[in-house]
Amino acid sequence: MYNITNDITTNLTVIKEISDRLLNLFNKGNLFKSITTKITDDKNSTISDVDLLYHFATLFSIRSIEFYSAYKTIQASNIAPVYGQEYAIHQIIGQICNPGLFNTLLNEIQDNVSESELKKETKD
Repeated sequence: MYNITNDITTNLTVIKEISDRLLNLFNKGNLFKSITTKITDDKNSTISDVDLLYHFATLFSIRSIEFYSAYKTIQASNIAPVYGQEYAIHQIIGQICNPGLFNTLLNEIQDNVSESELKKETKD
């Protein structure tokens, strides 16, 4: 996945195609609401659509081996970070490495939410 996007990161057609395919996996209304996942010990809890979307986009943006190699060099101790901290850092680096993909995703979410959904959200 990584090579496809990063070898041709300036190819907006490819980025748009990846964005469209990722967005088609989810309900765009749920993505627009940007409900995030709550960290809990409840085994029945689920990961929100927006968090899954960002995770998939991150997988396209940076090779895991490169991320963890760099991450290991800056980690000052043998104490593992809280999963949420590592997840956030991975997201940030992914967005830095491939901002075009993330910008396209966000623009597509905004463009595809209907006017009625927008009005409903502003009332809530």
